[in-house]
Amino acid sequence: MLGAYLCIHPQIVRNGFHLAGISFGPSDRDEAIDLAITEFLNGRYPYYAKTFLGNPITPMPGALVLAFPFYLIGDSSVQNVFWLAVFFGAIAVYHRSIFMTAVLACFVCFLSPNVTYHVLIGSDYIANSIYVLTFSALLFGSAERRAPFWQSVLWAVFLGLG
Repeated sequence: MLGAYLCIHPQIVRNGFHLAGISFGPSDRDEAIDLAITEFLNGRYPYYAKTFLGNPITPMPGALVLAFPFYLIGDSSVQNVFWLAVFFGAIAVYHRSIFMTAVLACFVCFLSPNVTYHVLIGSDYIANSIYVLTFSALLFGSAERRAPFWQSVLWAVFLGLG
């Protein structure tokens, strides 16, 4: 699945796509993250750069930090696939039901045009939503079970980045 995504994604981003008679234009959301990280690694201020559509870089610094590992493997848009897997894994652990998680995954991925669209164009909206939710739940859970202080601080720092 990841291989198919990496083959299809660049074509959709550059050319847009047509679905059910509706045309969707190209997107530069994932390129904004990759471009900002590249600019930063080259010693330049990342927010001066413009994407291929001429748009400014809009993701906040925390989003760039959290996208950095995915940038290193070649494309920050892969973070959507990772964070969706984290989300479904958390649902499976919380409800202790693989079946329910599979049903939810089908509903979210195949019956939600918005999720499908943002995954296809590589937008970071899904990843942002999931990691903020995940870090919030981890922070709340560590406080609720009176975990060691360092755990709460760790999740609070990650939530702040998110």
